[in-house]
Amino acid sequence: MDARLKVRYASHSYEISPSQPAALACIPDADSPTRYILRNPSLEHEAWGNLVRSGFHWSPSDGFARLQGQESILQFLSGPYLWMQKEWQVRLEERLSFSLEKNIETIEPSVRVSGSAGGWFDFSVSYPTTSGEMLSQDEVWSLLRSGRTYQKRSKDGKVLLLDTQAMEEFQEVLVDAQPQQTRGTFRVAQAHASFLEKTFEENQWSVIHEGSGAEGLTSSIDLFQSFKASLPEQTKKIRDYQWQGVLWMQSLFEKGYGGILADDMGLGKTLQVITWMGLNREIARSKNEEALPCLVICPTSLVFNWVAECLKWMPGLKVLAVEGSGREGTFAQLRQHDVIVTSYALIRRDLPHYQSQHFQTIFLDEAQHIKNRNTQNAQAVKAVRADHRLVITGTPLENSVLDLWSIFDFLMPGYLGAAKDFKERYEQPILKGGTASLQRLRRRVAPFLLRRTKEVVRPEIPERLDHILYCELSPEQRSVYQQVMELGRRQLMEIAGQKNPSSKSRMMVLTSILRMRQICCDARMAVEKPMEWKRPSAKLELFEELLDGSLDGGHRMLVFSQFVGMLSILRDRLEERSIDYCYLDGSTRQRGKVVERFEQSSIPVFLISLKAGGTGLNLTGADTVLHFDPWWNPAVESQATARAHRIGQKKVVNNYKLIARQTIEENILKMQSKKQQQLDAMLESGGHELGKSLAWDEIAALLDGDLK
Repeated sequence: MDARLKVRYASHSYEISPSQPAALACIPDADSPTRYILRNPSLEHEAWGNLVRSGFHWSPSDGFARLQGQESILQFLSGPYLWMQKEWQVRLEERLSFSLEKNIETIEPSVRVSGSAGGWFDFSVSYPTTSGEMLSQDEVWSLLRSGRTYQKRSKDGKVLLLDTQAMEEFQEVLVDAQPQQTRGTFRVAQAHASFLEKTFEENQWSVIHEGSGAEGLTSSIDLFQSFKASLPEQTKKIRDYQWQGVLWMQSLFEKGYGGILADDMGLGKTLQVITWMGLNREIARSKNEEALPCLVICPTSLVFNWVAECLKWMPGLKVLAVEGSGREGTFAQLRQHDVIVTSYALIRRDLPHYQSQHFQTIFLDEAQHIKNRNTQNAQAVKAVRADHRLVITGTPLENSVLDLWSIFDFLMPGYLGAAKDFKERYEQPILKGGTASLQRLRRRVAPFLLRRTKEVVRPEIPERLDHILYCELSPEQRSVYQQVMELGRRQLMEIAGQKNPSSKSRMMVLTSILRMRQICCDARMAVEKPMEWKRPSAKLELFEELLDGSLDGGHRMLVFSQFVGMLSILRDRLEERSIDYCYLDGSTRQRGKVVERFEQSSIPVFLISLKAGGTGLNLTGADTVLHFDPWWNPAVESQATARAHRIGQKKVVNNYKLIARQTIEENILKMQSKKQQQLDAMLESGGHELGKSLAWDEIAALLDGDLK
């Protein structure tokens, strides 16, 4: 069997092969001599790799990819070929097409679904061929176990092909859904229904609904059903996509499922939740029903922001903030309020008070605070009783897909299985590039995760322009940096080969990395002894150039740094130049007043600690964002940038990132790119906290990569 592989860009097709030179990645457009077509070499290489993995070999003499041997051809037709038909445009020569039609049949699984009491669904799978012959389930499983994916049938002599990839996927889904099985019939929990249906749909299996469950899988998990109720007056301006989010939450509530509202930062997740709480209360009152209070758990800095937003959008809600040293007297009042707002820090201390209560719904804002299942935060919020649970976050994944497991362990315990099994079946294969595991996980969580992006639902939000600006370390910085880098190198070599380095060894390496990052910002932060500096910070010089341009252009700038020491240096420089500014870090009191002062004035600069002010603030008065130092996690930086690039912004937002060349910061950029690819695929702190968020091999790569 011979094949040729072509790629199409717009109206132009090009044949590709292993011998094609890389220089041809950019070629003239035949329709317009002044234009060039930029090809995607990596994607083309991946496509060619799919052919090679399917058994084809390159024949340079005639320019074909060739597959030889009947066994190899049948294996190809029963696996990769069926996948290619779904993903690529496949054209067969007439002679080959006739031969396949005459000699080959495919086994086309069919699913029958019937309703069952108690929130369960029964389904069975049959295995007919295209001519109507029927294989038993035992025959199909036996065929799979044998490693062969085809067999001859004596009736007409045709070869029967089985889509092995689809069957393997079905087996994996059965492991995930953990059905009960009796006489060939599977019984699964209703929560898995959409997951199963999507699997059948993607593999093009037919689904037949029968019996009392005529609506079958589709209606059992219809997450966008209409809920007939009028909007309260205060929310008449709610946007269509936000109202869809409210309906989605109500549908989950009715079904008894948890969910993740994961809209892009700046799209009004808080408004959607408040609207749902208010509407839910109105419906309960109309039925003369008592509604238990809702509990909102959020970062300390956002407690009073939630209270203010509730009063703004739903003034009829009775809201109680459980915060501060005088909160003891508030616990007796919980049942007298509609919404209780407290922080992750206090829920741990006050847990006995909350365990004695029962809530209608628990909302977790910024759920990355429970991404580690072993933390006190995670254990505390899971110990509070509620009928319904919902998570609000623009970044459901920050480090790995295991973050998602921890969130679902709060929302729907057991739905994603045990943590150990999840790591083996999802996290490890996905980290190795396993697309099948990634696609299966996406299907599994899709019914319970709602995510919309600015580009899709709010195209009127002005564009965000991202810029990376590089600078060379000053000679003084480079000298100090080199010393610390060499120290880190020696530390890394001393523990090379150790699978589990001691805490002391890890801390030594982390300290070196921290100091290297500080030196990239300003050498004065990492050198304790007094020194006379000529140029302690090349970034500071670059910052002042950007600041001058921003001031001249009438722009207003948010400046983020993970280092409070760097913010102090910037603050001193602004004061030396008599430039007005606002300042916010973890020690800032009355954050709301600081934000209000910036938003209601023309103050040109706002210095913000990334950890303290990267979330929960609305700062659309600024149109320029500057990240003074990079962090490994792109989601954290995106959250910070979204303080300005969100609903209400009227100007194009310029987002700058300052990077010191030939330093660890360039390695952090590479890591960001890798992390962003992982996050995009799944969805469409500072200092020594690095060691809590990154795997040890990633930490070592940051330092070792810098030395190469």
